[in-house]
Amino acid sequence: GGSGFRDKADVLESTLFRVGIASSLISKALHPQNIGLMVTASHNHISDNGVKITSTDGNKLDTKLEAAIVELVNNPDLAAACTGFLSFSKEMFGSEIDLGVRANVFIGADTRPTSEHLKALTKTAIEASGCISHDYGSVTTPILHHLGSESFFLSKLS
Repeated sequence: GGSGFRDKADVLESTLFRVGIASSLISKALHPQNIGLMVTASHNHISDNGVKITSTDGNKLDTKLEAAIVELVNNPDLAAACTGFLSFSKEMFGSEIDLGVRANVFIGADTRPTSEHLKALTKTAIEASGCISHDYGSVTTPILHHLGSESFFLSKLS
């Protein structure tokens, strides 16, 4: 399961960049839990692409959190969108996000011709937001869930 966006690949650049920002903020809020991003349009037309945002356990994100991500992605004013997302996060998670946390975002992609470019945009946003991106290359969504959950499990042991 996962939340996400899908459209023609040639119109998704700003969407994937902003999803990178949102995933970083969510990962910081939920630290040490990780967030996963899967660049894929599943079995849709080859000219499509998209991104699924997942928790490491594979569960669907909270519907209020999904709505906040949609607002961040669609708001023409990126600064206002981020400020709004931070305000929402304080309500949702019960405290302010520690922007200094170096949280993790796991990224995978399908083999579509546009996936590598779109994945690079998310990685740029993730790293600019102060998070660590873990690129697992071409993987399936279930494999990405597994990699993220194993990492979370191992972090709890140390």
